[in-house]
Amino acid sequence: MVSWKAPRGLPTTVVVVLEAEANTGPTIVTEVAAPTHLRILQDDVPRLWAAGSPQAWGLCAFIQRPFEVLHPIVAAECRRIHEAHPDAADWWTAWAFQFAEAISSTGPIGPGSWWLQRAEIGSPDSWVPNFERAGLSFVYVEHDAEQNSGSGLVEIQWGISGTNAYLPMRSLDETDEGRLKAFRKLAREGLLPPVLLWWHSGLQCSVVLDGHVRFEAFRSAGVPIRALLLSSIRTHGDADAVEQFRNARAAQFDRHIKDPVVKNRVLTDLYHEPMAIRFVSAAKPMPGGAAAWTLEVELESTAYARVATKWLGLD
Repeated sequence: MVSWKAPRGLPTTVVVVLEAEANTGPTIVTEVAAPTHLRILQDDVPRLWAAGSPQAWGLCAFIQRPFEVLHPIVAAECRRIHEAHPDAADWWTAWAFQFAEAISSTGPIGPGSWWLQRAEIGSPDSWVPNFERAGLSFVYVEHDAEQNSGSGLVEIQWGISGTNAYLPMRSLDETDEGRLKAFRKLAREGLLPPVLLWWHSGLQCSVVLDGHVRFEAFRSAGVPIRALLLSSIRTHGDADAVEQFRNARAAQFDRHIKDPVVKNRVLTDLYHEPMAIRFVSAAKPMPGGAAAWTLEVELESTAYARVATKWLGLD
């Protein structure tokens, strides 16, 4: 069972808090085959495989198909919710509660606490600093030439703190043109609902759960992209553990950040932000381990298998 409620005493960007009981079973599940291999399934059907490389500071993924989480959103619904909730804060809450109801039964919600956090994507065509806190700013991971032709291959580069990338699960095509045109008009009018993202710590980026057409409508209309970010919350530990974590991160930033202005801002944020929480994605072992993962991706895409081999340094 999953319950959701308005936040109390949390960062102002948090719109809804979800609490899932111990027996809650997600329909979107992450499986880890090895420290550098994972796959994500929905209803036991693989949707994405990824191979990460600490040496290359990034990962390569093969996207099979998008997730199916929300019912199709239509213009009449957008107008109805805006008319019922003209205040901006109430509008965000209305959509967050509607999303929460859907993802409670069709998403990655597992036992524990979750946040739906408000964000605006202001500059989707350029990289933002890698030190922005996840959930507050994003960049769009453009499909490469192969992905545009339907291969589903994508590569993501990490920075010191991962990336703020927004990872689409599909490209748009001609069947989306009608909805894109209608949504672009809604975006200009301030009525278009947020894109729904899911922060995935294994991928170190935010995966789209719903809203590919809405994202493009916001972007092509020249309007900042509104988004709601779903994140799993875990505690850091006691005061000593928090202090050790801060000191380790500070030493890492000191070694790698050369710009003194950026370094000062990052260290200030590190020592002033609340450290009682962190965003962590749950995973379980993949049956068969790395050998099963390798065989599976070879059957799905020989092109991805070759790219993954290079990323993992096995060629």
